[in-house]
Amino acid sequence: MSPRLLNLVASISLLALIALCVLWEGWLAPLRPGGSWMMLKAVPLLPAIAGLGAEGKAAVEAFQNKNVHQLHLENFVAAVRAGDKALLACPGEEAYRTAVAVLKVLPAIEAGGGVPFAPADFQA
Repeated sequence: MSPRLLNLVASISLLALIALCVLWEGWLAPLRPGGSWMMLKAVPLLPAIAGLGAEGKAAVEAFQNKNVHQLHLENFVAAVRAGDKALLACPGEEAYRTAVAVLKVLPAIEAGGGVPFAPADFQA
């Protein structure tokens, strides 16, 4: 599926979900006759509408067009350049543990065998 079609399907699905929440609790099957305040359960979905714009579309396209690890590396490099640990998408220790797992899997796949792990493998 193309990124444009996926974005369109996601947008329509989100708007339909919001409309269904409001209609269901307001008129179709409310908890109380005449409607209920439960229709407000659609309110937490409203900020997601902002993700349907150009910025959200750019994020989806970046995710689809880049290598999975490239986004993490870009985030790491940006945080190092800015000298700000708060910019990191995840703690460094978690990134290290994830990298160890990925780097051990690749040779195992090539060798056609399993992946032995020891607790010491995940210590920086």
